[in-house]
Formats: sequence, C-alpha cells, structure tokens
Amino acid sequence: ECLDCHLPHASEHDRLTLDKPHIMCGECHENTGKAMREAHKGFDVSKANCTGCHNSHGAEEQGLPKRHQHEPYSKRQCDLCHE
Repeated sequence: ECLDCHLPHASEHDRLTLDKPHIMCGECHENTGKAMREAHKGFDVSKANCTGCHNSHGAEEQGLPKRHQHEPYSKRQCDLCHE
C-alpha cells in the first residue's frame, strides 16, 4: 500500500516518503544481520540508500533489482567502488 511508505501531501524526504530508505526498509528487512551482509557481498548496507539499487515498487527478478543497473553492480563487482 502506498501509505506504508509515503505521505500523500508533504514530507521532508524525497518522493514524499515517511523516512530515509534504509529506515523504512529496515522495518520489514533485518538490514543489519548476517544474511543481509552476505546477500550484499559482505558490505554493511544498514545505512545504505536501498532504492539506489532496488526497485521498491516491484521488479522481475528476486531481490527487486532495478532494471537498468550501472556496470559494476550488474556484474556484482561492488568492491570496485566500495570498501
């Protein structure tokens, strides 16, 4: 439902969201646990902008990756830019 994540009339966050993506996604997903870290090649994503890589409104693939991805991400080479 739209209102799970969005305020329809005003918000201090982009796209009229209730909070920052990592806060909202963390409501349902354990974004600090071992499984989440393993799913993201060992990177700590607890404060990441989840919507930078994931389409929160739906995607064809498991994990909701965005359809158009920059090359390091699409090849799962995140460590080229991230430590």
